[in-house]
Amino acid sequence: MRISYAAAIAIVLLAATGCGTDADKAGPAPTVTVTVTATPVLTHDQILQATQEILASASANSAPSTPPAPSGPAETISSGTYLVGEDVKAGTYKTAGPSSSSIPNCYWSRNKNDSGEFSAIIANELLQGPGRVTVKKGEIFETSGCEAWQLTG
Repeated sequence: MRISYAAAIAIVLLAATGCGTDADKAGPAPTVTVTVTATPVLTHDQILQATQEILASASANSAPSTPPAPSGPAETISSGTYLVGEDVKAGTYKTAGPSSSSIPNCYWSRNKNDSGEFSAIIANELLQGPGRVTVKKGEIFETSGCEAWQLTG
């Protein structure tokens, strides 16, 4: 038996659409219910409060706003004992002389070491006015009773 091309297409269409089957008599297909949990919506005030908390936390964990002090040897010297090249830079320093609290004495000394022995002194001076001294890397510079010494070069 030969079936025509048109008849074959009709049979396929009837089978695909369910015509002439018990599917039409069964009734509607079952219904599926999907439950979705909604994300709560924040109020304007809640958003502002959360933002403030985040900003407060961020600023508490941030670095200080003042820039860090420069590292390395200082270029200004006040009363004390210093290792040149480590505590203070080598070079020439000047002072206005005795501080107002120690008039008339302003003392400085360049030393080979910090032993405190007389033989460690390379040079020293007791100033009654402005003064200047050049210190070299590895020396110990000691000063007392003077206005701050400023590096000049």
